[in-house]
Amino acid sequence: MGKRHFGSVRRLPSGHYQAAYWHDGSRHVAERMFVTKGDALAHLASIETDLGRGAWIDPTRGKITFETWSTQWLDGRTDLRPVTRAKYQHMLDRTSSRFSARRN
Repeated sequence: MGKRHFGSVRRLPSGHYQAAYWHDGSRHVAERMFVTKGDALAHLASIETDLGRGAWIDPTRGKITFETWSTQWLDGRTDLRPVTRAKYQHMLDRTSSRFSARRN
């Protein structure tokens, strides 16, 4: 019986290897390809270790803009008084404009 690994590795037609794993009901595929199967397995082992330590960072989190995230965050804050909500909105608007200026 072979050794069981976290995630899966497949060989692509290019000869490189692709690593993938499931976490919280979502399939995550490594953003890069690996030259050897051992490299792909080592990547998966590091992901598994990060998950066990609670240090794993969802790679899809970087795909949401600050403006979208902050709007969702503020909309979810039902505990805020109107004046506090307005202050937070003002601060988030100023911060969002700074992020937008950096992209241009």
